[in-house]
Amino acid sequence: ELADKVSRRESMHQFIATMRQQDGLVQEFDENLWGSLVEVVTVNSETNVRFTFRDGTEIAVITS
Repeated sequence: ELADKVSRRESMHQFIATMRQQDGLVQEFDENLWGSLVEVVTVNSETNVRFTFRDGTEIAVITS
């Protein structure tokens, strides 16, 4: 549990450092920003994708 908390803290520090490097609003895809936010993308099918963020948040995108 302690190792998990330390890992999450480091991830948040990396994310904050990445955000501080941004100049204004993000206008286009930024690979470094994406990598600092997303832990894993799970493709279940052509119409069902789940994004798991580094903070544990999950978002499912289901299209028809």
